[in-house]
This record gives sequence, structure tokens and C-alpha cells, in this order.
Amino acid sequence: MRSSTAQPLLKRWRRLMQGDSLIEVMVALWLIGFAALGAISLQLSVIRAQQSMIWRTSALSLAEAAAEALRSGYPAARVVTEWRLRAAQLLPSGDIRLLDPAPEIRLIVLSWRRPAQWLGGDYDTALSDSHACPFKVTGAMTQCLALAIAK
Repeated sequence: MRSSTAQPLLKRWRRLMQGDSLIEVMVALWLIGFAALGAISLQLSVIRAQQSMIWRTSALSLAEAAAEALRSGYPAARVVTEWRLRAAQLLPSGDIRLLDPAPEIRLIVLSWRRPAQWLGGDYDTALSDSHACPFKVTGAMTQCLALAIAK
């Protein structure tokens, strides 16, 4: 049995706790929602970074294949034509250019554009700057990869 002094304390305690549970549940739900939004944002950033690395790896493979074709004697115009089609298939708005900045050096430059919905992301900011491309590009979403080879 309960003591007689505990009865008034229990009644007072129950009266004080009647409205607190709803506020606590609302705060808990708000915290869970905020954490879920953070997790979703983090997941989207990871997916974007992964796709960006896939495009960068594809661009590097294309540049290396074009360099091998040039080393084996393919004409430069044919390399540009064939690899431009491959770049367009593997990269969004993909393009390839051959630049001759010096008599003994040739640059193979692949460029592509990230999707417009990615604007404002903090991934690849150093590599996606339009100043990273060795030629004039339009738009801040352009990424470039340049491979220098000897002629």
C-alpha cells in the first residue's frame, strides 16, 4: 500500500505532466525531421560527387584512347571526329578538342556540362571553374579535363 503522503504528491505530479508530453513529442518530431533532411542532403551530395567522378573517369579514358590513336598514326581530324561522337555518348554535352600550344606539345581537352539542377553544389568547385579550361567556355557548369602529350 501507498503511504498517505505519497497520494498528494502523485496527484500534483500528474497535474504538472499533462501538457508536457505533447510539446516533447513535437520537439522530438521536429528534431527527427531536421535530421532526416540533413541525411537526404548528404545522400544527394554523395550521389552528385559519384556521378561527377564517373564522368571524370570516362573523360580520362577517352583522352587516353585519343592519345593512343594519335601516337599510332591516326590523323588528328579523324581522332577528333570519332572521339567527339564517343564523348557525346558518355558525357553530358561532351566535346573533345585538340590544341597545339607549342610545337612539340599537343593538348587533348575534353569538356562536358553538369546538369543545371546541380547549380549551387559544393562538389568539384575547383575543377568545374570555367578558368580551368584552356579555351573560352560559356557557363559556369562546364568541366574540363586536359591531357598533354608529345607530338
